[in-house]
Amino acid sequence: MKKNIVALTALLAALMLAPFSAHALPAKKPQPGKVYVIKGTVLELATGSPLEFVTVALADTAGRVTSGATTDSTGSYIIRIQDRGVSAMENRLVFSLVGYKERSFSFMELESSAGDGPAGEGMPSCKVEDGVMEIGPVVLGEDAQVLAGAKVSGKRPLIEHQFDRLVLNVSELAVAQTGDALDVLKSSPGVTVDNEGNIKLNGSTVAVWIDGRPSNMSGSDLEAYLKGSDGSSIEKVELISNPSSKYDAEGSGGIINIKTRKAFMKGLSGSLGTRLGMRYAPGLMDNTSLTAGMMYRTDKTNTFFHYTPVHSGFEFGADQMKLYGEDVPMREESVTSSANRYFSHNVRLGNDWYISGKDILGVIFRFSASDTRGFSPEPYSISSFYGAGTAGEKLYSTMTGEDTNRQNSSSWSLNLNYTRTFDESKNQELTLNADWYRSGNVNDRSQRNMYSFISDEASAAGVQDYGFDDRTRNILDLYSFKADYSQSLFSQTGRLEAGAKAAYSSTRNWYSRYEYDFGAQARGPQSERNDFTYGEQVYAGYVNLAKKFSDKWNAQAGVRGEYTVQDGDWLMTSDQTRRSHKDYFDFFPSAFVSYTPSQKAVLTASYSYRISRPKYWQLNPFKDYASATSYTQGNIELEPSYSHNASLTALLFGRLSLTGGYNRTANFNDIQTPLLDQSTGVMGLIYSNAGVQQIAYATASLSELPLTKWWNLTVNATYSYSRFDAYRELAEKYYGQPYSSSSHSMYAYVSTTFFLPRDFKFGIDGWISTPQVAGYFNVRTIGMLNLSLIKTLWDGKGTLALYVYDLLNTCDSDLDMYTGDVKTYSILQCQSNGGVTLAFTWRFGNGGQQRQRNVGTLDEESRM
Repeated sequence: MKKNIVALTALLAALMLAPFSAHALPAKKPQPGKVYVIKGTVLELATGSPLEFVTVALADTAGRVTSGATTDSTGSYIIRIQDRGVSAMENRLVFSLVGYKERSFSFMELESSAGDGPAGEGMPSCKVEDGVMEIGPVVLGEDAQVLAGAKVSGKRPLIEHQFDRLVLNVSELAVAQTGDALDVLKSSPGVTVDNEGNIKLNGSTVAVWIDGRPSNMSGSDLEAYLKGSDGSSIEKVELISNPSSKYDAEGSGGIINIKTRKAFMKGLSGSLGTRLGMRYAPGLMDNTSLTAGMMYRTDKTNTFFHYTPVHSGFEFGADQMKLYGEDVPMREESVTSSANRYFSHNVRLGNDWYISGKDILGVIFRFSASDTRGFSPEPYSISSFYGAGTAGEKLYSTMTGEDTNRQNSSSWSLNLNYTRTFDESKNQELTLNADWYRSGNVNDRSQRNMYSFISDEASAAGVQDYGFDDRTRNILDLYSFKADYSQSLFSQTGRLEAGAKAAYSSTRNWYSRYEYDFGAQARGPQSERNDFTYGEQVYAGYVNLAKKFSDKWNAQAGVRGEYTVQDGDWLMTSDQTRRSHKDYFDFFPSAFVSYTPSQKAVLTASYSYRISRPKYWQLNPFKDYASATSYTQGNIELEPSYSHNASLTALLFGRLSLTGGYNRTANFNDIQTPLLDQSTGVMGLIYSNAGVQQIAYATASLSELPLTKWWNLTVNATYSYSRFDAYRELAEKYYGQPYSSSSHSMYAYVSTTFFLPRDFKFGIDGWISTPQVAGYFNVRTIGMLNLSLIKTLWDGKGTLALYVYDLLNTCDSDLDMYTGDVKTYSILQCQSNGGVTLAFTWRFGNGGQQRQRNVGTLDEESRM
């Protein structure tokens, strides 16, 4: 039996057999009725890592257990007891876990302990202040006699199901050793990434956070940042489909929170790693990176530093087909390809000062710089046919072209945070956050389009060579302040959370286009200009209340109010100025109910109402040409969308999770409405409030089923029914007729691991998504199969990993669009997801993790 099941069962049995009394914290003068707190951490002797599921029992002189707790993922425990006026100096704290030597200490021994307990298995330190006994790290060593008879695995499950979220423990994921942060997200159950870099959970757009803070980016900028972040620096990924009112209401599909590794033990610790890879389809591209992370912790400070330089390549190819024409049917066929070289530097630096036992001051600084260079490895071709589908079909024109671009990006963020604990026995805490963020981008692009064949009909229509040079610059500034307060209520059976936030953001964009003069072989005059300025203010407040009614029933409810003010100015080529102003106030309620009929079953129902404000780049109305005949365009009038989210989850036997859910999003703004010019064949993808999207889904998840002692299986499967109903006026404007669509689809994620001799581990993982509808487009089947081989070295201090991505080359996003029953548009896309990577990581010093604090407030950053 796994150690976590044994430990949890033992603790529950002990608590059922013994009264919850107060033979507890030693006090020189008893104070009947006062609540005391005992807290500390438990570490593993060999690695210095936190130990989870350790039973911490409080026993009286007769050996009876009177109270207790189990350690969490950071090795931490908290025991709360009530003094009844009885001296307890002989009472003992007992620490036990299957496969480890049991340790115990009396309060008399702890009280006489020196301030800095010796290393290893010596006596821990102890400090008592204001009713709180803080015990230094207790270290447990392996029990050789137990281990001789059975091998006990201390690893955590790959997927954990918590009250309001699904947690992916990345340390058990093979791709974390060889891939980047984006690879880790793609391996998370239900997570997909579209061609615009938008990250979705169960088909709905989410807000991506890092360490409890918004990620600062979205779309292609977030995608580039995640590619530049090493996967081994991630501890876990939390998938929160229905966040409570404490969280910002942004993100119709919820929140994905990426938690990174931080120091836990005193002293210096860290890791060094390198990744050497090659992508092989559609073209060979290298993918290399280095990573260095160091952490230093003392009694008064905790400092961390992380740096990752990346050099990678990415190639993309697409075959497109369009049918158009008002009087004469036309067909366009194009073959395009692009190659990109990506260079980046990511730095994260921070420090916490433990001013006293109740005050913590922290600072977090982050810097990112990247240089992306794109070019056409070979000229793309666009062929048009006159009289398409008729007996008189003939070639209309043939164009070849080249496209080059270079984008330089940089971002800075600074967070100052302060946490004050007023009364730890009541969990009474106040956290203040002040944030600043700035990003800047400069993008230069050149495109040359030359005709190699022009028919008489094309010549009469005035077809001729053309080209242009674009320059785009933008600067985004964000400022935010937030206060969060929490405390226990109802004799420690309830919890109150309340807070307020104020945020201001400003983005400035400058766009210029210059026509290219083929005769002079030089840049011509400016033909287009677009200066766009956008400002937004958000003021929010929330209250959240949780209550444990019995051992079986728990509930939580809250409401968040947000007032938003938006102002936009758009200066066009003709020097005409267009202004927009919006302000609106919304309430966002949330509720959770949990029922535990037995130790083998937990039922949870949840609901939340959320908003998805337009990203800043979705509002900018300039046209961004991907090729000579296709472009994307923002919309200054884009409105926020609103969604209702409800789910019901059953967790059975600690491994099997069954979930049913429903999402309804009105004013849906997360898709691009196609606009096909029937006279020229130019396809525009315009952001708009397209209509209403509804998704109903059912998910079954089985976490690490032990098929044998050396083989386990994890499965996550989701069935979904989605329906999209376009707003009639918009559909007739862009599509030419009313539009609605629906689809049934399946998504499955499978991971199986074989534990081999000599510390080798072989894994197979993959996912597949069947055809589905996304707005006006039909998405074809897409999937990925991966292989991994991992060797652990030097008692876990080193890891050598080989990973093969997209073995079958099936991770291509292909789309179709129909007008009635006629396919009028299709695109087959080949992306360089396939590849081979060899990675090495060396960990040194005292490893581990620390308690995550509620710091960082820039919720608006995820909409950049």
